[in-house]
Amino acid sequence: MIVCLGKVWLPIWLLLVWFIAAKKQQPVLISLLALIMVLLIVTALKHSIHRPRPRDVVNAAQTADKQHRIYKSSFPSGDTASIFTVATVAAFFVSWRWTTLFLTASVAVGVMRVTQMAHYPSDIFAGAGIGIFAGWLAIQIDRHHWRQLKLPHLNLTRSIAIPAAIIIPLVVGISGGLDKLFFFAAYGLLVVLVFLASKIIDCCKPNES
Repeated sequence: MIVCLGKVWLPIWLLLVWFIAAKKQQPVLISLLALIMVLLIVTALKHSIHRPRPRDVVNAAQTADKQHRIYKSSFPSGDTASIFTVATVAAFFVSWRWTTLFLTASVAVGVMRVTQMAHYPSDIFAGAGIGIFAGWLAIQIDRHHWRQLKLPHLNLTRSIAIPAAIIIPLVVGISGGLDKLFFFAAYGLLVVLVFLASKIIDCCKPNES
């Protein structure tokens, strides 16, 4: 379940759920901008470097098949880049406790990708670096350069976020199987529990006068 945090559709879905619950559009839009940059950078590097994944190398060696086909490139790790991107942006908007949680989840995704033989450690470090850079750059663009570049003002509304939050699980479920729908149901329940817990903690805090 944790490793799926690196799949780009899950951070986007979680960001939409965050917006629907908290009505904070700025971190969502900045994260989407950063994820677009990550997509461009990672795709360009994968197509230019063509580094084979560890498990493909092992399978080719074990089968003694010199023509063993390699369908995906290993460098850099797109999953790690995606989750570190969202964690970096979120760090500018949430408390250090949430930041620690996001960073821990990001590191866990990277470690699991290595243990699954999907990436080398250097792929993970590169992906994390790209994600952190893209998140930081998106923050800088929003704070200092958006008006200077005269870019159009974007506005995210619930009428857009709610249908998108419903459509994403359906599309992923249709393309990836019904298990993905159960996955979203489990994650949705987890999100609700975390949100309720945060509200309870806020209500229990003494009022400062």
